[in-house]
Amino acid sequence: MTTETDFYEDDGEEAPGLPAALRDPARVLRRQSRLILFSLALFLAVTSAATLHFPLKFQARATILLTAKSIPDEFVPTTIIANILEEFEAIRGIVFLRANLAKIISDTGLYPEERETLTLEDLAGRLLSELTVTPVAGVAGVGRPKAAPHSISFEVAMSGEDPEVLAAVVNRTVAELISANVEYRSRQARVTTEFMEREYSRADEALRVHQRKLAEFRAQNRGALPEEQNGVTSKLERLEVQRGNAILLISEFQAQLERIDARPQAFTESETLEDLRSRHQTATAIYTDDHPMIISLKRQLTAWEEKEGTTGSTADIEALEEREAIAKGVEIEQLRLDQIDRTVSDLEGRLNAAPLIAEEYAALVREEAILEENYNEYLRKLKNAELALSLEHSQQGARLVRLDEAMPPTSPVIPRWLVACAGAVVSIGLALLIGVVRELLAPVLIDEQHLEDSIPIPCLGSISEIT
Repeated sequence: MTTETDFYEDDGEEAPGLPAALRDPARVLRRQSRLILFSLALFLAVTSAATLHFPLKFQARATILLTAKSIPDEFVPTTIIANILEEFEAIRGIVFLRANLAKIISDTGLYPEERETLTLEDLAGRLLSELTVTPVAGVAGVGRPKAAPHSISFEVAMSGEDPEVLAAVVNRTVAELISANVEYRSRQARVTTEFMEREYSRADEALRVHQRKLAEFRAQNRGALPEEQNGVTSKLERLEVQRGNAILLISEFQAQLERIDARPQAFTESETLEDLRSRHQTATAIYTDDHPMIISLKRQLTAWEEKEGTTGSTADIEALEEREAIAKGVEIEQLRLDQIDRTVSDLEGRLNAAPLIAEEYAALVREEAILEENYNEYLRKLKNAELALSLEHSQQGARLVRLDEAMPPTSPVIPRWLVACAGAVVSIGLALLIGVVRELLAPVLIDEQHLEDSIPIPCLGSISEIT
């Protein structure tokens, strides 16, 4: 057993759970001072070398602002479905595709050494993990993804060893985000406009086809349509009056023919002239001047006036001409009566078919109203979509703008002096730890209690420390 020259009295109580060899830290440091100092010097030398060769990390930052559109929806409805937060996530997903990141790496010269051993796809994955886009704290809507703030700021940052390249990568990423935002919103508005144009064209074509169908139906069923019923009824009434007049005229003509047939073959001049004038007066009240009967009677009267005093055979000839004129009038009136009967029959047939036609016509009119409503609705939506597209082209919609451009950083994220301080603290700790371990591996007797605990022999006394 190894013992010190002197045994020390225990002035205080034992620290619970602490080994006896460590109850007096000052004496432990004194006993292990050489080992501790040697270890500390070694660790400090290693720390100094490591600090000199420690790669400094720089961080380049840029700030962008995503703002809502400047014109209210009540004037120009938007055609972008997502709110600005969801829209930004979609834009970031597009920009952070591996193909886009690989192009950024190639254009900015990032990872020059790693490109000799790794593929651009692998380097794009590394850039994806190192390039961060985070919302700026304290902005409305941050931490509440379902909210739709009017504006929100984001910080684009990246850490690395080359300040110039870092700034170039961050600025290029910001430019890609802004460009993607413009393209995304324009594409969304353009897709909506194209869709509405197709739907409007379909609605317009459907309405035109149905209108042609309805026009053909009206033409085929003219006179049997609901809005024409009053006109058809009035026309039937007029035709009935005309029919009665035609029948009356035919009856009168037939009576005149009977009177002519009942006359003797010779007439006196006075009787014949008086009869012709009476018939001419009656016919004038019924017919127009260009009617055959009027013309014949005029011719007879002229002949009588030119042949004053003529009787006998001349009267028979005039009677025959009068009979032919009356027969011609009967024929004309009969044709007119037949035409009226055919028209009346046709109109009555249309009136009988009117209920079924009215039902089909009402269905066609309802369908036309629906198609016209769809047409007007799609026309309104198309105009709104065109306004929204114009809004996006003029960059008055939700925009992503650069607030702060990334500048090459001049100070590292972790300075060398901070690395040196941390290394010194670690060195001191490790040196002390080595001294404690040495003390535990090669313990010494501290006091009477330590001695009694070490050997099963009672202690008879102790000698005080000699100063």
